[in-house]
Amino acid sequence: MEHKKLSILCIDDNDDHIEILKRAFEKADPDITFSSFHDGEKVMSAFHSWGGAVYPDLIFLDLNLPGRDGQDILKFLKQSERFRHIPVIVLSSSERMEDVRHAYQLGANTFLSKSIVFGDFFAAVVAVYEYWSAIALLPS
Repeated sequence: MEHKKLSILCIDDNDDHIEILKRAFEKADPDITFSSFHDGEKVMSAFHSWGGAVYPDLIFLDLNLPGRDGQDILKFLKQSERFRHIPVIVLSSSERMEDVRHAYQLGANTFLSKSIVFGDFFAAVVAVYEYWSAIALLPS
């Protein structure tokens, strides 16, 4: 299967989680474009001033962030004319059905639990990347 080169934006306050995600993406595609934010307020400022910059193809979003909650960011993204087309993969340590349901109601495209075993989480991230880069059709 041929892969599209994707640009990934990761929004997570945990450096270890960002590093795991980055390594998983690089395993799936060594030429990946990867950027990250650690703080909800900073990423919201960046979104508001994005201008003509190239948008990410996928956004991985932790729900528990300092400054601005991940649910607020998800809601903003999915209500924004500029960003709503970008798939958002929610990352959370929660497996509560009400959190999962709420994330999908806000427009999440996928919900991944961080609480699974490291190897399983790594494999799940690679599988999600494989899906979005090789199977799904994304708008340009």
